[in-house]
Amino acid sequence: MNKKAYGVFSIALASLLLELVLIRVFDVLWYPNMAYMIITLAVFSFGLAGVYLSIRPVEVSDRTWWWLSGATLVMALCTLLILPAINRLPFDYNLLAGDHTTTTARNFFLIYVVICAPFFLAGFVLSLVFSHFAGQIRRLYFWDLIGAALGSIMLIPLLPHLGTVGTLFVVAAFCLVSSACFSHNKAWSAGSLALAGDSCGHPVYLGTDQNLQPPYGQAQLPFAAGGIRRYLVGLYLKNRRHRLRTGWRDRRSGIHV
Repeated sequence: MNKKAYGVFSIALASLLLELVLIRVFDVLWYPNMAYMIITLAVFSFGLAGVYLSIRPVEVSDRTWWWLSGATLVMALCTLLILPAINRLPFDYNLLAGDHTTTTARNFFLIYVVICAPFFLAGFVLSLVFSHFAGQIRRLYFWDLIGAALGSIMLIPLLPHLGTVGTLFVVAAFCLVSSACFSHNKAWSAGSLALAGDSCGHPVYLGTDQNLQPPYGQAQLPFAAGGIRRYLVGLYLKNRRHRLRTGWRDRRSGIHV
């Protein structure tokens, strides 16, 4: 199985696992029938990504891999921001007809956008891969289905032991694995895999999470932010050393750039 298939497998698994976790979240936060909103938003976001690529197609080039790896990295970040956004954007149906109608409607719209973002990115990645590598569609679609099925099954053991927050970190880890698979830059791939391991380690380190409690935004998110900062600094230093070595060799060869 090539790296593209690994990437499709990981992003499909992350998408289905994220969808099921959010169904559980909104089943608890709001009314049970509002959980179906997540399914609608996921399908809408996937369709919106396909429409976007139809209007603004991405040509096959070396930058295609940057689009894929970058989109999956951003999807991981959007996944980790979902619950902090929900905690900071309170929504109550009873306030829609009162004096806080505007604020409540605005919060609902922002929650809507926050939920749509990771599914839009997943649809963007899958649409881009399937359209650019149509010759391998049988293999890619096979691993897409396998990843989606496994993501649905993984919720059963993960949710009771890790809770919603821990499971979201696992989703982010699979997004980072997909980013590593799509990237042709070894430093990017190594850093994404390191962040994926770091993301999976947070729920284990912190124990079973508090699910929908505010400490998520105060305790767990800085660990992820710190890991991302360390990775970006390391990537910058590595690229800087590479440019210095390349420039030194060019000067020795008499090449002026």
